[in-house]
Amino acid sequence: MIRRLETREQGYTVLMLGPDYYRKFPTSIHEHNEILRLYKQDKRYRDVLNDFTDFDLQADRKPAE
Repeated sequence: MIRRLETREQGYTVLMLGPDYYRKFPTSIHEHNEILRLYKQDKRYRDVLNDFTDFDLQADRKPAE
C-alpha cells in the first residue's frame, strides 16, 4: 500500500508492506505521483489489484492496457 503523509514542514511517501514493515520517504507531490505511476497505483489497470479495484473507484472507466 502506498500513501501520502503531509506535515506542516514536509510531505512523505509511505510504503506499507505488511503489518510490521513500512518505509517513509520525504518526497514532493510530483515524486509521490511518479512512485504511484511506477507501481501502477495511479489508476485502474487490467490484472492489477490496487485501490481503484479494491474500492471500485472509477468503476465506470475501462482499465488501461
